[in-house]
Amino acid sequence: MSQITQNIENNYGTASAVGTGTISSVNNVSVTDVETVKKLCSDILKDLARLNIFSEDDKEIIIDDIETIQSEISSDSPKKIKLKKAWSSIQGFLPKIPAGIGVALQLIELGEKLSPFFF
Repeated sequence: MSQITQNIENNYGTASAVGTGTISSVNNVSVTDVETVKKLCSDILKDLARLNIFSEDDKEIIIDDIETIQSEISSDSPKKIKLKKAWSSIQGFLPKIPAGIGVALQLIELGEKLSPFFF
């Protein structure tokens, strides 16, 4: 494709450049990443069962969200919207967890590990 050079000076309105082409993006998520997320989810579920910082209703919501993430990650074609909804719900609980508690750190790590699945 040929290069287009534009010099715009003293523009007091709108300047736009229109071109044609294809932008490609490849996001590779390895089997190791999937296994890491699944293990992290299992660890979080075990730790949540021992914590008493949430009401039973809140704990049930978080467990359901973690199980949704596990299920979608294990799927051949995970649904990004379900992953995003589950993670968004979990993010709402993060401020309620005292700093330094292991499950808080695990949940933050989970968010970092999930980000490649969102895009």
